Amino acid sequence: MFNTPTPRRVAAALAAATLVTAPLTVASLAEAARHHGSHRGDWDRDRMPNRWELQYGLDAHKPNARQDPDNDGSRNLREYREGTNPLDADTDSDGIQDGDDANPTVPDETYQPTDDGTDGDNPNI
Repeated sequence: MFNTPTPRRVAAALAAATLVTAPLTVASLAEAARHHGSHRGDWDRDRMPNRWELQYGLDAHKPNARQDPDNDGSRNLREYREGTNPLDADTDSDGIQDGDDANPTVPDETYQPTDDGTDGDNPNI
């Protein structure tokens, strides 16, 4: 009825109470900060969350905010902030590239690629 300490119980208690330590080095601190530090949601500190970068196949460990993989004139950080796809030059499929589109997530129904600018949508500005 009593919890008599047996060798097995003593060994289990010691194992549970033992603190595992490893040498603390600058490299181990840097690696810990990289994955678990104050920037845990943005490992490369490029102001774009890891989940967004990974969603679009970008490298979450390499700062790539200034890159423009779809060559639409809108860099990755702007694509993230505007909610557009960094791999699709025309996220809303309205014929205007995201970098030139005033509303890149809302299709402009009046835009025509051969527009002469007389209908007021100013595509040539």
